[in-house]
Amino acid sequence: MRGYLLYYCIREQYQMIDSNINTPSNRDYSGRYYVQISNLPLQALDSLRTYYKRKIINFIGVPREGSYEPLANMICWSYFNLIEAKPTIQYMKKILRTYKCL
Repeated sequence: MRGYLLYYCIREQYQMIDSNINTPSNRDYSGRYYVQISNLPLQALDSLRTYYKRKIINFIGVPREGSYEPLANMICWSYFNLIEAKPTIQYMKKILRTYKCL
């Protein structure tokens, strides 16, 4: 599940940068592959996407004062923190129990 959540975070970022579905970054099929190898039900994946949309704002990183780059960000760090957060892990376990994926 963490792999799918990471894919979804990256996919959302790609689409914020460029919404054209024909650009190479928006044609990443990692999520589809992950769904195939994990056998997770679509309801579980929908629940993860909803969780991301509700919670990502709590993890958006702001560069330290030492960064003078006006467009600097901490996207990877933000996504890592979201995926590794204790509430996220607990939520994933809940999803697995709910959809009997354990």
